[in-house]
Amino acid sequence: MEVTEEDNKSITCIVTASGIYVAILSPLSETFQVSPNGALLNLKLDPIVSVRIPKRGCSEALDCCFSIIPFSDERLTLARRTHPSQTMDIRSLSPVYNFNYPGGEFKRPITLKLPLPQWLLSSGDSAGAPASAADSASVTIFYQPRPGLAEPWRILDPGSSLKLTKNSISFEARHLTRYCFASVSPTKAQRASLAMPLLCSWNTAMEGEILLFAKLEDRRWRLCVDCAPRNEIVERISDRVQAKGWLFLQSLQLQQQQQQQQEQQFSSFRRRPNSRRQADVGEESRRGAVRLRNGAIFIVRLAGSSDLALCQETETDNGPVAAVENCLRQVLVQYHQLLSDAPAIYRLVPTERCHTVATDFFDYKLQQQQQQQADLDSGNRAADSAQENETINFKSQISVLDESGDLVSEHEIVLSFDAVKTYLGLRPPTPPPPPTPTPPPSPPPPTQRGSTATAGAATIKRIPTLPRLRLRVNELDAAQARIESFQRLTAPRRHLQAPTSTRESKALSVRSLQTLSEHVRQGLTLAVHLSLPESAITGIGFDVLSAGGATSVASVTYKILTHWKRSVPLPERGSMARQLADALASMGRPDLARVLLECDDANCELTPSLLAS
Repeated sequence: MEVTEEDNKSITCIVTASGIYVAILSPLSETFQVSPNGALLNLKLDPIVSVRIPKRGCSEALDCCFSIIPFSDERLTLARRTHPSQTMDIRSLSPVYNFNYPGGEFKRPITLKLPLPQWLLSSGDSAGAPASAADSASVTIFYQPRPGLAEPWRILDPGSSLKLTKNSISFEARHLTRYCFASVSPTKAQRASLAMPLLCSWNTAMEGEILLFAKLEDRRWRLCVDCAPRNEIVERISDRVQAKGWLFLQSLQLQQQQQQQQEQQFSSFRRRPNSRRQADVGEESRRGAVRLRNGAIFIVRLAGSSDLALCQETETDNGPVAAVENCLRQVLVQYHQLLSDAPAIYRLVPTERCHTVATDFFDYKLQQQQQQQADLDSGNRAADSAQENETINFKSQISVLDESGDLVSEHEIVLSFDAVKTYLGLRPPTPPPPPTPTPPPSPPPPTQRGSTATAGAATIKRIPTLPRLRLRVNELDAAQARIESFQRLTAPRRHLQAPTSTRESKALSVRSLQTLSEHVRQGLTLAVHLSLPESAITGIGFDVLSAGGATSVASVTYKILTHWKRSVPLPERGSMARQLADALASMGRPDLARVLLECDDANCELTPSLLAS
């Protein structure tokens, strides 16, 4: 196989058969065999590297793969800036010399000879004299017994076997694994070994962005968080938007940058370029880029006066269900390199504030429509189109932060009132059915005339006469009838009453139920009197047992009350206070039932002072 010298972009190889060939790009490596007979192996990947295997050092012959993984200066600088407290003890690092040997620990020590670190080469004299004892004391050898990004690194104490020459360093060890030299103070070497997994993960990190997508269906809202590498951003956005129907949430920083560029293009006069402003814009454009390393954690937070919450979605036989009681305002998303194409999807649910505002505005629109219809029927005035088109929007701000708490990007979701109304299932009340009309009386059957009647005689038909209705206007004289007619015409017009609200009483609010839970010690007994299903009672009992002693009696009672409150159908919610009062009275707490009914009549919340009195 030969590489073309003109552009170094093509490979020429000679094959003996035609077919399909695939080129796989991998780090440069070298494979050699470790035998129980022992040997001195000089590797071709680096002429300085050699491995001396003693006789009977291992039990069987196995292949070992050797590779060199250099550290990127740019990524090391970024790791030190992001995690200064963990990486401040390490001054310099050599490349990682990776020996992928599956045999484990050797029975007898092996001798490794590796290149001298760069900082010791620069400190030597021009004659190439060997490094001094002071230089050898400043070298700390880290090794990883089991390869892996998350595996801990340990410190190797070579003792008297450590030897330094003008270009190499040799030592004895019992593991053929990953080795790295570091310039660390001997008193801080143990703490510096804890930063090696972090530095190795940053060394293999790649540039990318955190992409957010939203899918707002009728009764199902979802948020997708995708950690995409830089070379896959365009493909993932087009695939999820065009093929799967998701909405891409562009960052607010990028929107501001595009708006500034449009303003500069349409400006009619020239301005002197401001270097500071250009630097700020460049910093904003780079803010969305992150380093995707294996195990990196990002925080997705719904900040500000958000009207949405996040919860994990579970699949059931009846379809996906969101656990609304476990809603959070922030979640942690971890990036895994092997699962980079599997995004995290969460369910978006409206908060209690959003539910209350949407319900109140829906009642207001119903009253407005009924009043306008009444005014049109009476002919007083025309309908106001501005009031008919009146609406409200709900906004949610989403912030993405890295594991150090720095802001990565900000996004915003705007929900219309129609979308929230469809999600909550708000509908006008069903009108009462029209009265059934009374069927007219059936005519009497025709009478049969006798056979003695004369043929051809005229038939006499009787026309039924209706009885005269007894109306009050017929019983009054003319003067009294005129007075009552005038009073009826001049009476003030009756206004249409507002429809009764289906909102719950303040006696059943969250704060009232929490106060009531503090005074009810028999939560499971209350659940039986509230006619909760046995499956719900059993589920709450298992939650209490799984939590151990961390769950109090008041919290168990509060869970039962909230579960009962959600299970009551909409037509029966007007009598919820009466149902709860009957349950409390039947379990021997008539005092609590009396206070609950009084608060329901006054439409006020339960307080500890009311229950104490």
